[in-house]
Amino acid sequence: MTVERRNMAKKTASEKADKIEKPDKGSTSGDKGAGDKTPVENEEQSVELEPYTPTGNFEVDFCELCSRAGFPTMQVVPRPHRPPTPNVIPQDNTPVGKLDKKDEKKDESSKTEETGKVDGNENEEPPTTFNVKEKYHYFKPRVEVETEEEGNKSHIKEIYIRGWKIDDRILNVLTVTLPPLEKLTTIDFWNTGLQDNGLNTLATHIITHLPSLRTLCLDNNPVTLQRYGIFLGEESTVQNLSLRNCYVNDMGAKMIGRALTANKSLTTLNLCYNKISCEGASWIAKGLRMNRTLLSLNLGSNLIGDNGASKLAEVLSSFALTHEEVVARRLLISKKSPEEAGSPSRNLNAPTGGSKDRPASVRSGTHISKEDKKSREKRDSQKKKDTKKQETEKAKKIASTETVNKGVGKGKKVNTTKGDKKVQQPEQEQPEVVEFPNPLLENPIKEESGEIIIPGNRALINLNLSRNKCGEIGVEAFLISVQRQAEVTSSVAKPTGLMRLSLSRNLFPPENGSYQRLMELMQTRDPFYKPPQPSPVDETGASTKVGKTCLQS
Repeated sequence: MTVERRNMAKKTASEKADKIEKPDKGSTSGDKGAGDKTPVENEEQSVELEPYTPTGNFEVDFCELCSRAGFPTMQVVPRPHRPPTPNVIPQDNTPVGKLDKKDEKKDESSKTEETGKVDGNENEEPPTTFNVKEKYHYFKPRVEVETEEEGNKSHIKEIYIRGWKIDDRILNVLTVTLPPLEKLTTIDFWNTGLQDNGLNTLATHIITHLPSLRTLCLDNNPVTLQRYGIFLGEESTVQNLSLRNCYVNDMGAKMIGRALTANKSLTTLNLCYNKISCEGASWIAKGLRMNRTLLSLNLGSNLIGDNGASKLAEVLSSFALTHEEVVARRLLISKKSPEEAGSPSRNLNAPTGGSKDRPASVRSGTHISKEDKKSREKRDSQKKKDTKKQETEKAKKIASTETVNKGVGKGKKVNTTKGDKKVQQPEQEQPEVVEFPNPLLENPIKEESGEIIIPGNRALINLNLSRNKCGEIGVEAFLISVQRQAEVTSSVAKPTGLMRLSLSRNLFPPENGSYQRLMELMQTRDPFYKPPQPSPVDETGASTKVGKTCLQS
């Protein structure tokens, strides 16, 4: 047994030695293998470093760069739409029993001819009620686009990437292919696994180069640093921002609130299904103090209690300016012209008795010299002449456009040539937008103990706080703020202020008295509210009662 074991050990040792010696003997083959591996690495480096000039066609550029990055099966497909409703087939109202026998024979012959034609066609088209697709086709990553014209993918308006992860390689591809799209208005990245670096590259390398972008949807993309305020800078063009189910906490709400103070483009903000508490709501309320562009704010399904609700209600009614805001207000007033400086808002801040170093100024008309009066009269005359010239020019332009419109049909563009100049007719009229002045320059309501109190935010018209933790204190605060808004807006020609408020499914019962009064008050402010009309049964009953009373009398 021992001899056999020794022989087996010798065989295994010899086999191992042969395996080790084989690559030494075939050094040429090993060198070939090493030579084969080096160009592959060089090719990968060349793919990363090779520059690419986009052609302007998003589908061609995106697919080419994805194939270079290692995604050869990536597709760009048009966004599916709901099929249109089928046309109603007209039906014959003639009864079946009165049909002639000849017509019945004709119908039978036509049916037999149609069946013969169908049987004769070997290549029958598939039915249009459904489409058979490959297995797991729904789960394959693809980019859905919406174009201005069907089949033309060069002018893309909307891009949708939903349900698959966007890593650094795809982001690098998007930084090359998206900026040339000048007509892109919507970006929707739902559940794409974006991280903090991805948000930064999206904001700095993509969105800043898209001047027509209006809607940005980043739902279900939670990040750790919560830097969502980078999408709301001063030069941002985003009007609709959706951050649903992004686990936005108080830190993210703080950054969003700070960005809202300087933002002048955002109109709708959706922050529902997040983790915002009273602290985050107070930061958003601070952002709404100086913001007059946001129209709709959705904070549903969060953790906001009475303290956060009262902070939001205070911003909507009236609030006192801080020391920094008072200083900024005085700077703005000082930069205005002397005529505007004599407005009531300026007089409220002006000191009446003057200081020790500088005496109070005298503004009576008796102390004005004759030269000052003459200079003022000259300025007034020049202003009148300038206004007359502007009015005559406007009248000429209106007359020219009216003459052009008379000989033109609807939906056609007209180019009238007058010499070498061309005049184009505007296609659509822009809707009127209520322009709010700078909040710091608004006329204050009152001054108490050295504090200047100004009207609150009247630009916000829709606020959703349903499914939070608000109690009766928060409801009472909103009732007081809406009542104050009604008092302020009664003197204004155009109605402004909160029009829709949702407080359902909170910690207070729906039978609460202040909540019912608040809902009654909001019904009168809701533009889509229709009062209940009396039913015809009630009207007939009332008329019969009136008739009986008349007969009895």
